[in-house]
Amino acid sequence: MDEQSNELWDRFQRFKIWTQGSYRAVNKPLLILWAIGRCLQGQERMAEYSVVAEQLSHLLRTFGPYRSSVNPHHPFWRLRNDGIWEIDRPELVTETIAGDAHRSSLIAHNIRGGLLQRDYDLFTQNRNLATSISMSILDIHFPPTQHEDILHSVQIPPSSLAFLGTPEQLEKWEEYRRRWRDPRFSQEVLDAYKSRCAICESSIHVDTSPVGIEAAHIVWHKDFGPNIVQNGIALCMMHHKLFDRGAFTLQCDDLVVSVSNVVTGQGYDEWLGQYQGQPMRVIPYERDRPDCRFLEWHHSEVFKYRGNFK
Repeated sequence: MDEQSNELWDRFQRFKIWTQGSYRAVNKPLLILWAIGRCLQGQERMAEYSVVAEQLSHLLRTFGPYRSSVNPHHPFWRLRNDGIWEIDRPELVTETIAGDAHRSSLIAHNIRGGLLQRDYDLFTQNRNLATSISMSILDIHFPPTQHEDILHSVQIPPSSLAFLGTPEQLEKWEEYRRRWRDPRFSQEVLDAYKSRCAICESSIHVDTSPVGIEAAHIVWHKDFGPNIVQNGIALCMMHHKLFDRGAFTLQCDDLVVSVSNVVTGQGYDEWLGQYQGQPMRVIPYERDRPDCRFLEWHHSEVFKYRGNFK
């Protein structure tokens, strides 16, 4: 990889994420992925804030933690400080005391924003570099169960993903992937639940190997969730995906299933409704049960619920 590409790679790995306790700030990663998707689709580099706000808000509500409101103007303005984003006519934008842009100011002046011209041009010329950086952002900021859905939402073709980078970057990235894909964690969780989904009890085997049963992290690895059995639950592929999307969670004291009140659609009763208010159907020995500390994180950072959840 040439010097220009290497420098771009480093900048796209160093952007700052706002953190407060266990709060998951995925605003910037989603905005960057959306902008890369526009590039790969041959769309204009710069987009009006109103367009960004509409589409980023949808992404935040879909893939971010549930919040009563989303603030797409924050990353639209703040990402400039990371050296990978620019807006036109910043002198027209008024700011809050905290240094954030006034949303009304962005709208009133039809302010546009986008990736830097040189980065946009390089991504256009080197699609493998664009998709490689996208994959690393996904790995760092989102659980694997969400990767395909996010790629589809931002129009980045998953089939084109390939990893590029220096040998040092590749080694560091592979080490990261090995950590959150620790085979010992998966095996220990599956053993604790006897290779059955904790929610629906499904347990399909081909010969002696379980198929479609996965070890789900409660606190995601990217959020420093440990690879211990108490931070895992054995789930079928569907319930794993629903758990990571915040469609249901588990009560701390009795491991009763709580289904989100924002979930609707065909298949609701089959996959979720029938389990509402019922304890997990497969409960491991006491020492292996989900730890309340980890479930509390899932309640606040993943579970999507309108109103006061108890």
